[in-house]
Amino acid sequence: MRYSRSKLLLVLMSGLLIISVMTACSNQDSSPKDKVQELDYKSRSQEISKEVEGYFNNQDLDIDFDIAQQTEKKQEVDGKRITWNLYSQQVALPFPATPQVEVSKLIKGLKEELDEEDLRVSIKKQNLVKENWELLLEVSFEPEELEEESLVAYRLQLTQPRIKAKMAFLIDDLGFNRQGTEETMSINRQISVAVLPFRPYSTQDAKLAKQAGHEVLLHLPMEPISKTNPGQGAIYTDMSANEIRRQIKNDIADLGVRIAGVNNHMGSKATGDRRVMEVVLNYLKERGLFFVDSSTAPQSAVPVAAQKLSEPYGMNYLFIDNIDKKESVKKQINKIAKVALRKGNLITIGHVRTNTALAIKEMIPKLEAMGIQLVYVSELIE
Repeated sequence: MRYSRSKLLLVLMSGLLIISVMTACSNQDSSPKDKVQELDYKSRSQEISKEVEGYFNNQDLDIDFDIAQQTEKKQEVDGKRITWNLYSQQVALPFPATPQVEVSKLIKGLKEELDEEDLRVSIKKQNLVKENWELLLEVSFEPEELEEESLVAYRLQLTQPRIKAKMAFLIDDLGFNRQGTEETMSINRQISVAVLPFRPYSTQDAKLAKQAGHEVLLHLPMEPISKTNPGQGAIYTDMSANEIRRQIKNDIADLGVRIAGVNNHMGSKATGDRRVMEVVLNYLKERGLFFVDSSTAPQSAVPVAAQKLSEPYGMNYLFIDNIDKKESVKKQINKIAKVALRKGNLITIGHVRTNTALAIKEMIPKLEAMGIQLVYVSELIE
């Protein structure tokens, strides 16, 4: 009897042990299947939204970002439950007053700003609708915990009026601190100015123009057909090549600033002389500078000389202020604006005068409403 009871107890204990082992094994097998890893990327999504908004707010743009529409997104990938936010916004950009705030350049800058290993900036759609560019932009991120999985955190719908033409104003005859200099410096757009060398305020005006954000050219005095004296620093047709090169070098040095290019002051005789212009353009090419023909010669030698040297150049289409009256200048600007819309781009020259500066300022809103962007002369050199 005692032996049977012990045997029975042993059997029962063995059974319990087997059940315990089986239960443990069962729990061990089912645990990984039931456990799902939770990954929350909401804070990362918000960081990306703030980075994008911060970039646009730091640009020279008159825009306000409204509160973005926030949508919670969920997805399960390889046993991981992912949660993040998608921020969506629509922004209407103003007409690009400068090339720096064209939508294509803004997107390029944004990509550089968000140059992080896990971020991607992509354009999903771009269309021209009536007078506006419409662009859909997405910013996505790739978490380390997810292999080759990209999550869209920010979606931005951008619109911007398209540019129909570009126009460059070149203001001549700085160097005397004449009436109109201050008004010219205060034009709040990209314009170019040409400064005469060896005048009482040549260096001062050149530096003021730089500080104002204007592009500076040397206004190179050149021999006219008439007996009018072009002034100190002039190029004459009887000069040797070395004399021409040396004079231009001295004229540039007198301005005391880094210049972008050169245009002629007077020069109806010199710019019509092919030998002279080949020397001038060749020297400028060596210096990395361009030439703008002010169009004072009946038969300019600039195009032929430039073609021979493969040197880009610009050409003045029209002087806007032959009549020194504000309303007259505005009419001229309106006239050439229509030409610019046909041609695509245009360089026009005015002089450092109060009426000229005021006319340009007052015409800026109209020009931009027409789709004309004001740019530096250097952008239109071909």
